[in-house]
Amino acid sequence: MPSDATRAMVTEAARLGQSFPVHGAVNEFRLEVEKRTAAWRVSEGVPTTVTVPTDVRADIVNHVARETFEARIGRLPTAPELAAEVSRLSRQPSTACAGFDMTFTPVKSVSALWAIAPRDVAEAIERAHDAAVDDALRFLEDEALYSRAGHAGVRQIDVRGFIAASFTHRDSRAGDPNLHTHVAIANKVVETRYPSPAQTRRSGSTPPSDPSSTRSD
Repeated sequence: MPSDATRAMVTEAARLGQSFPVHGAVNEFRLEVEKRTAAWRVSEGVPTTVTVPTDVRADIVNHVARETFEARIGRLPTAPELAAEVSRLSRQPSTACAGFDMTFTPVKSVSALWAIAPRDVAEAIERAHDAAVDDALRFLEDEALYSRAGHAGVRQIDVRGFIAASFTHRDSRAGDPNLHTHVAIANKVVETRYPSPAQTRRSGSTPPSDPSSTRSD
């Protein structure tokens, strides 16, 4: 950044793309089940703190799932279809993954030698370990890192650059020598590589004008 950078320039340089999506903690199915269990308590004249019997709750769940299936498909479900519908509707809401914690650890003999070796040898081992971590991250960037664009991330596109921070630790939780590096990788990328205009025309798609509209996996 230039020394006379404006606030707008600083803000633009610090952007990390769109915010991670925040999904609701509950879905309509769960709300409907809770509403009907509350109605059951009222009809039975029991306090709201009373646990609904397992068979009663299962019956309510099946009724709600059956109604949902019929509204979606247009017919009543078979027994296997009802079980699958209950499983689908009971699934926990999706959560956005903000990042990954990767750990790079050499074999134990390396840490043992590093711990007892003269200082110059220990430093050489650390340099070799750091180089190995760099090589692993470079491989991941070249072979596994990509981003998505378009509706529901339908397009997979190449990218350049992790956004990450590394931390080297020198022992295990038990206190024995254990040279290893944690790399906290944000679910963001430095730069997207969009197809050329010719490739774009052939594929019939249009690259987004704002790179922050993409997300990484």
